[in-house]
Amino acid sequence: MSSMKRSLYCVVGACFLAFTSAHAYDGEVVGKVDILVLKSNVSSQALIVYLEGRPSLCGHGSPDLTLMNRSDALLPEIHSLLLGARFANEQVKLVSDFDGSHCRLKQVVLY
Repeated sequence: MSSMKRSLYCVVGACFLAFTSAHAYDGEVVGKVDILVLKSNVSSQALIVYLEGRPSLCGHGSPDLTLMNRSDALLPEIHSLLLGARFANEQVKLVSDFDGSHCRLKQVVLY
């Protein structure tokens, strides 16, 4: 293989690794859903979630709640999943990121 092709493969490989690296979230907390707040009259902060015991959901002493905006694509699905977990008394894992002012819900895992 020519050195030009080898160099090209190295550059493409490095770019692939750089763009596909895993994102480290600020918080991954497992617990039972305690309170769900669904707001209908606001443009943002449509869904607010609290877990039992009020753990810090983004680490670093962050708020004990996480939220989703009305514009978040999976809001209805996430709300349904969390509501089902609440009624079934099942644990969920909430994965969140701190945006500087709020803890934003990114993933929900139902156990």
